[in-house]
Amino acid sequence: MTGNRARRILALALLFASVTYVVWRLLSDDEAIDALFSISPVTALGLVVLQVVYLIPQAFRYRLAVEHTTDTSIPWGEWLRLFLIGRFLNTLIPQAGNAYRGLRLKEDHGIPITRYLGGFLAFTWLSTIMNLSLAIIVILVLEPSLMIGQLPALVVTGGTLVIATASPPLALLLIRQFRPEQGFWGWAYRRFEDLLGATVSIARSRSTLAVFSAVGFVGFCVAIAIFGVSMSALNLDTSASAVVLFFVLLQLATYVNLTPGNLGVLEIGFGALGSQLGIGGVGGLLVAAVVRGAGRVAGWCVGVAS
Repeated sequence: MTGNRARRILALALLFASVTYVVWRLLSDDEAIDALFSISPVTALGLVVLQVVYLIPQAFRYRLAVEHTTDTSIPWGEWLRLFLIGRFLNTLIPQAGNAYRGLRLKEDHGIPITRYLGGFLAFTWLSTIMNLSLAIIVILVLEPSLMIGQLPALVVTGGTLVIATASPPLALLLIRQFRPEQGFWGWAYRRFEDLLGATVSIARSRSTLAVFSAVGFVGFCVAIAIFGVSMSALNLDTSASAVVLFFVLLQLATYVNLTPGNLGVLEIGFGALGSQLGIGGVGGLLVAAVVRGAGRVAGWCVGVAS
């Protein structure tokens, strides 16, 4: 059995086990089912609209990062269509949207794939830093004593922020200690160095960082509104700090896919967080289901419209 085949089998097994567990937990709790069906059509539509609105600052920041790392100006209308179609494809096949964008940009603008991937990593890197920084500020101001299990939430978010901030520059520094000149490893080294160099370079542009942060703050507020409305619709009583933590967890969970779209795994993570933040494991599962469902509907709508 090849390594790739073994990984696919393990991913499918994990998908089956995690989804089965989530469905069992929800169906075995009558109150959970009642809570889902108690969401009014107006609220459901509002959540879908908020998800669509959230895509605009996301698209703008993504374009900003790609333009910086590729030194290419991409018309807003063209990029928005690429971004929305990519989101739609990602709901069908994980990472299909990123592959589609990269290939189209290479064909239409001659952008090397490694430079596009550098933009993707820069967007992901800066978004992670910003979301964690804002989460720390919210927790520090509103609920500095908030705990996640046995650990202070500030320690968890602060430690994650340090790791996230330092990882790309440290990785670039480390690979520059090894410089294979020929063969496959030389080719791979040059591509990887170019990828990380493009990613880290965005941190040296103050104007780009300023615009990225301003638009990112708007996106952060819209995202918190999505989670806040979802929890309110489910009659889950929790703090603003907990709402922020749920959003940050969602973003971090999207970066490493253990199953297609982290289906099942993300829901279990939300359940675990919910049990630590006072809304219960089933409450966390419900939040994940509502947010994911509204996001999928929004992705399908904009994808078809594009």
